[in-house]
Amino acid sequence: MPARLSRVVVIGVAAVLLLGVTTGAYADSIFATDNHGNLYSVTTTGAISTIGQTKLGSTTIVLSDIAICCTGGTTQFFGIDSGSTLYAINPNTAALTSIGPTGNVYNALAFANGTLYAAGNSIFSSINTTTGAGHVIGNNGGFASSGDLVFTGSVMLETVAAGTDRLATVNLLTGIATLGANTTQHSILGLCYINGVLYGFNSDGWFFSINPTSGGLNYISQFKDATGANIFFTGAACCDTPQQQLLAEPGSVMLLLSGLTAVGLVGRRRWLR
Repeated sequence: MPARLSRVVVIGVAAVLLLGVTTGAYADSIFATDNHGNLYSVTTTGAISTIGQTKLGSTTIVLSDIAICCTGGTTQFFGIDSGSTLYAINPNTAALTSIGPTGNVYNALAFANGTLYAAGNSIFSSINTTTGAGHVIGNNGGFASSGDLVFTGSVMLETVAAGTDRLATVNLLTGIATLGANTTQHSILGLCYINGVLYGFNSDGWFFSINPTSGGLNYISQFKDATGANIFFTGAACCDTPQQQLLAEPGSVMLLLSGLTAVGLVGRRRWLR
């Protein structure tokens, strides 16, 4: 194969592989936890299935929140409990592996650009996923975390308790939260941003989409357990990566494809000369 043509083929294959990283088994899945130690898989249309109980050996651990890292071509699940121990989670069985103490009490986790961040009370930190150790970045603007963080690909959003739950934008460098839209709800303890839509879970079993500008909620489903009681959700997560946002925005995909087409045409013309 001529060298110029081979370069075009390599570029095209690399682009396909890049897209493939974010279209794996977990790219379009939402996961949630409850106050009984259950891990769920939830679809955007409101279907729910139980994966299992989050157990360390034979002991059920209730997780305050979970986070998923989908960068680098691998998918890793993490969770934190009320005692602020960080765990790795097996997404197929819900089994836990203890990593270590974070040093502070957190109830919110999210990845941004491969780094795990946490919030709790009025602390915003980064977390070492190898040791569990937390590094305090800032005081969260003095606002108490209501229950979750989520990265949209451009900003970190947080639910904070300010009367009712408000959406706040968190500066990753300073840890300062700036108040935004009012959801008029309480206890939004799980957030997920997938395919360009912000979703939330609350302590009364509700799953809904959230308008990040107005704070308006669109209720999708209210989930109940086997006894008929509303599920008390404690956290949620999905693949929160900038690459995921690229796939969520058709204009970005078309721009990428048009760029590849241009590269291919240039390579073809040079090869034909």
